[in-house]
Amino acid sequence: MARRVLIVDDSDIVLEVSRAALEQAGCEVHTMLWFSAGLATATALAESLTHEERPDLVLIDINMPGMSGEELARLLRETWGLAVPILLYSDLAESELEACARRAGADGWVSKDWGTDGLVKRVGELLG
Repeated sequence: MARRVLIVDDSDIVLEVSRAALEQAGCEVHTMLWFSAGLATATALAESLTHEERPDLVLIDINMPGMSGEELARLLRETWGLAVPILLYSDLAESELEACARRAGADGWVSKDWGTDGLVKRVGELLG
């Protein structure tokens, strides 16, 4: 059975490139294009994750309008108690990305600078 991954990003291009790489690696991938949104959208996402989507992993871009990925991950963990592994995804410096993931309660991070091979590798490490 394919592992289910949800990618949340504000870039159509990043969503499609990431989707293609993870699908080629055998994952079932769903995407959510994040527009300038706040708590209402985050709440709808949390409800979908806990009642409908049920992914094995959530990959969230950090630099998004309205609510950063760090804030979204923290809300998913602390407010809605989402137990699914969360990876933050960004082109920030690795030390900053690691700090964001730690503050958000995420399970790890992936640098966009690593390309799709790095993304697939990190997702595979987390999903086993």
